[in-house]
Amino acid sequence: MPLTQITTLVSKSGVFASVTIILTVVLASPYLCVCAQAQPVIAFKSNDAFAIPDLKGVVRFSTNGTYEHASLENGSWRFVNLSLNNSFGLQRLNLTVSAENSDVTILSYRTFNISLNGVSLRYNVSGQGKQAFNFGEIPKVGEWSVAFNGVFMGLNDGWTVSSDQTITVMAKTVNVSIAYYTLPDVFGDATDSNTPLYQRHSVAIGTAVTVAFTVAIAVAIWRINRIRKKESTEPK
Repeated sequence: MPLTQITTLVSKSGVFASVTIILTVVLASPYLCVCAQAQPVIAFKSNDAFAIPDLKGVVRFSTNGTYEHASLENGSWRFVNLSLNNSFGLQRLNLTVSAENSDVTILSYRTFNISLNGVSLRYNVSGQGKQAFNFGEIPKVGEWSVAFNGVFMGLNDGWTVSSDQTITVMAKTVNVSIAYYTLPDVFGDATDSNTPLYQRHSVAIGTAVTVAFTVAIAVAIWRINRIRKKESTEPK
């Protein structure tokens, strides 16, 4: 583009507004896509029971909530995008839970995704059996903690964790807290180090480049307009 056309373009009063609109659209586009793909939710109440007949177990919730899908698979209830009315955090939970010879009431859960990555869940249980929980995809490097009636228990002391990160608890008539914490993985998982950095973080890098480019344009426009204004006010 010739320099004269560029000068004419940057002198227009609506340029800053256009840059602002472009920046807003770029930053909002991932969220717009998420909203467009959102699935209808199904509401449930605290008195609803999710029975597991083969294992003589039942799963309940202490409060109302919603989920996008729930199904009984291989002795476990699988909840997709579960949300409880009394839980904290914007992120919904993909939870698979099983109860064998026990009655489980899930009290609350909380997700962390700012200074910590992880999830915590509290439940009451009665009966002589065991319970199993899987929280779906979670960071590969982190720490589990389990407490019975507020007392933290060591691994294999009433609970175990399998290779697919399923927590199995052998608790009898007790209040249980399960938590998983890990620091945010800024530069990618070390186990995925063979993948180039730009591929592991293509979305973040693309957004950062777009924002930096837009800001650079805005600064350049501001400086050019300032110079032109100064030149127009100088006596000739």
